[in-house]
Amino acid sequence: MEAAGHQGRISHSRMHTDFGAPVARYRDGDTSVTLMTETPSFFALRHGGVRLLAVQLASYFNPGFVPMQDMSRLPEGYRLAGEQKKGYYGPVETERLPETAGAPVSPWYLLPHHIRPLTHEQTFRAEAEAVRTATGWAIRLQCEEPGEVMTQLSFVFGKEGSFTSGELEAVEEDCYLWSGGTLRYECGEDWIELTGGEAAHLAASVREAKLQSNCKTVLVNLMTPFNKEITLTLSPSMTKEQNL
Repeated sequence: MEAAGHQGRISHSRMHTDFGAPVARYRDGDTSVTLMTETPSFFALRHGGVRLLAVQLASYFNPGFVPMQDMSRLPEGYRLAGEQKKGYYGPVETERLPETAGAPVSPWYLLPHHIRPLTHEQTFRAEAEAVRTATGWAIRLQCEEPGEVMTQLSFVFGKEGSFTSGELEAVEEDCYLWSGGTLRYECGEDWIELTGGEAAHLAASVREAKLQSNCKTVLVNLMTPFNKEITLTLSPSMTKEQNL
């Protein structure tokens, strides 16, 4: 893009540079899994009538969802990683201020922001592993630094099913904090069971992380540093002999 000469400015058009984002698909009978980067959701699963539409990680570090940017393959699954950075910018040195800085009106955008020194930069890095198991899948999430960052993991299910177990506290219609116990979601004869609920803080939402409407959402509240595993156990698939 730098060699093209347009400097990212093309009239009557918008630049779309997040192309080539890795996606992985897995399918076995009536079970399918999608893993994605550069989207709010990094994991989705369908098992018969059960629809786990999204698994999303949000944090207060850079308020909103944490998109995964990298994906690599493991023997029985995939590893994803997302990284965010932020810091502060110091003032422009007096001798480097433009003449407009001394005028009666000094627009902020005329200052030479590119020479402001970056200070106190911090990096938030989250990693997730999605691995197949004998009974379903396991999702392992890890984040070490910075410490004491409030994070929230959301599991978004189809509205057609129902929760039959798990320590759930309703925070709004069809949205629950999951603090522990085995969470079971059923749709018809199909079900999925999850373990790993936690309530490390009591925030009911993360700013800029809007949840989907017309769905059922379960929230797991975490605080960095954490090394968390969520297990997903799937109901047995119907075989031809069972069906007969």
